[in-house]
Parts: sequence; structure tokens; C-alpha cells
Amino acid sequence: GPETAAARALAAFAARWRRSGAPPLLLENVRDCELAGLGAAFLDRHGLGVCLDVGHLLGYAQTSLLASELPERARLVHWSAPGDRPGHDRHLPLEALTREQRAVAGALLRRFSPEAVHLPEVFDWAGVAASRRYLAELAAAPQSR
Repeated sequence: GPETAAARALAAFAARWRRSGAPPLLLENVRDCELAGLGAAFLDRHGLGVCLDVGHLLGYAQTSLLASELPERARLVHWSAPGDRPGHDRHLPLEALTREQRAVAGALLRRFSPEAVHLPEVFDWAGVAASRRYLAELAAAPQSR
């Protein structure tokens, strides 16, 4: 597993978190850490879960995360459209997904556990409502092969 100073600090924090009796601790993929480098074994060893942010995965081109087993382990999924500017996530409503992003998001949706909680992470109410409708349509869409 990873033996970086950051990984050691995270492991120590996770141990303190668990000892405190706090609720489960979920790590989110962010711009500078897509989580795949930590790996499932590290997460298991330290009692950590996954919060997968689809907008971050798409906006930051997190291909290692996409290719890993971590999407199946997500307990919380944040949904937003990143916009069309590479290296950014603008947390736009889901209807702003490009055709390519929609294809990745649809395939990803089918990988998530049925127990995962899905949350539109869009910062205006109209966008949240539109994203909930879009997510329902995406979930109901026939799987393309």
C-alpha cells in the first residue's frame, strides 16, 4: 500500500476517528487525489469508505479511478456536470453533461451498489430539481453496448 507521509497521516486520522465512535468516514475523489492510488486494501485496512464525485471524475479526467474497483464501493455519490473546461468542475445541473460525459456517467451509474446514496451536488434549487429528473432518466435509459 501507499507509504507516503500523507497516507500515514490519513491512516492515523482514520484510527482516531474510528476510536471516537464517529459515523463512517468517506473519502471523496478531489482534484489532486482521485483515490485510486490509495487502493481498496488501504481503505479496508483503515475502515474508510468512498464518496465518489462524478463531476470531479469527469472534470479532472480521473481515468485511474474509473478503471479501478472503487466505483463499486461508493457509499455516497455526488452528481454534477463539470462543464466543458478541462481540469474544472463547475457543479452544473446534469443536463449540461456532454454526450461523451453522459455515456461515462450512464456506465458508471450501473456500477454503483444499490445501497449507494445519490446526491445532486448542484448549488441552486432549480438545478437540483432538474438534475434529479435527469438522473432518473439516466437510470431508466437502456444500457448501450
